[in-house]
Amino acid sequence: MNALSLIGEALSGLEAAVVTLGTSPQTMVVIVLLCWLDGFFPLVPSESVVIAVASTLIGSGGSIMDVALLVAAAAFGAFCGDMTAYALGSRFRRNRWGLARTAQGRNALTRAHASLEQRGSSYVLAGRFVPAGRVFISMAAGATGYSRAQFTPLAALGSVMWGAWVSMLGVGAGHVLRDQPLLAVVVGVVVGVMMGLLVDRLLRALRTLKRADPPGMGSRPRAMVSAHRGAARQSGSRDNSWESLVSAMQMPVEYVEFDLHRTADGEFVLHHGSRALGVDGRRRRISSSAYVELLEAGEGPLPRYRDGLELLSAHGKRAHIDLKFTDPTGGSAADEIRAAEIALAVMGESSAFLITTLADASVRALRDWAEARSPGTLVGLSLGLHRWPSALFPGRRLRRCGANAVAVDHRVGCFRLLTWAHRQNMPVLVWTVDEGRPLRRLLTDPRVWMVVTNHPGRATLSSAGVGELTPVLAA
Repeated sequence: MNALSLIGEALSGLEAAVVTLGTSPQTMVVIVLLCWLDGFFPLVPSESVVIAVASTLIGSGGSIMDVALLVAAAAFGAFCGDMTAYALGSRFRRNRWGLARTAQGRNALTRAHASLEQRGSSYVLAGRFVPAGRVFISMAAGATGYSRAQFTPLAALGSVMWGAWVSMLGVGAGHVLRDQPLLAVVVGVVVGVMMGLLVDRLLRALRTLKRADPPGMGSRPRAMVSAHRGAARQSGSRDNSWESLVSAMQMPVEYVEFDLHRTADGEFVLHHGSRALGVDGRRRRISSSAYVELLEAGEGPLPRYRDGLELLSAHGKRAHIDLKFTDPTGGSAADEIRAAEIALAVMGESSAFLITTLADASVRALRDWAEARSPGTLVGLSLGLHRWPSALFPGRRLRRCGANAVAVDHRVGCFRLLTWAHRQNMPVLVWTVDEGRPLRRLLTDPRVWMVVTNHPGRATLSSAGVGELTPVLAA
């Protein structure tokens, strides 16, 4: 208690010393320094000092220009403080925090990142009015990789709002709220939240206007077609085999889908299930086996990921990559990012491939990667029978993970999801549709972007009369 008392007395003395400076230029310099320090060290009394100086300005006959200068000094210092806190958070990114070494800590950081992505404006603007909140939110934004390009203008707007608010407390309402700091904070937070919600809506509207349509969206006679597992069933080849991929090259489809696994020695291979035939004749878990230990139908190694991508690229097909693995540590999703980098390097264009996965954390990591490296790449969250309620109420989960596409099992009944996604201009992949009547219905549904099927030939027949499927083959 003695230490706290000493700190309190020192801060009170600091406030009194600043007030005695009056309206001199030195006062504005001190205001900037205090507001800067308060951005990452919340014990500094920036609010009370600004309010006290504003009251002194009015009491000593200060002009409106003096008050405007005070607002500018407080806002500039606050902005510098918020950016310093963001930089400190960036210096200790999530994979270097001790907090991130536990599952609970990783989940907390993931939730913080998702919250900032969904309601970044509200959090940053409202947090500026809470002494401890501003420090936590700014540092969390930096630590979780929240975009600096998004954070900077929000921090600037929040700083101006805060500087004007605390100055007005001293000028107009100081006699009411100066002795009620908690009420002043509550009113400030309400103002910040309201402004944040308004900014959120404006930014969302702008993103909707600027969002580029994915390949095949817009005016089209039918949904696109993805050959499931290399169209293995139609070609009579084994799922995800090299023969099935070669056969798919001659089929009138825009995308070829395959399942991607990672071996114990880091090789990416094509296979559907988690186990494959080993050289010893037993089914072995792919993630626990080296590449040389695995066979394809007992005849040779499983197809390599890069080889499959090169085949698709040579024949003008787009790749639909369905990830069957996640980062075992639940951390940076390095393997998912490595797979995406390989696809970008081989396919050449960010719109030449899409990635789907059942794991929300993988979607979030891949979307962060795509924003920086491959803006045209779609990253879709797959919704199946194991989590069917998400197909009925998709908004919260999709916004949390940041998916810009959604893949849904046709068996879960996807009418509501299609309606919701259509309103959001989000492409929907429906899998796996093989029967004639559902194929005809979904191929002609304007809300469906792509149909994934084991029988592309049936899709061709189903779309006859609506629009012919034209093979896209390399010369």
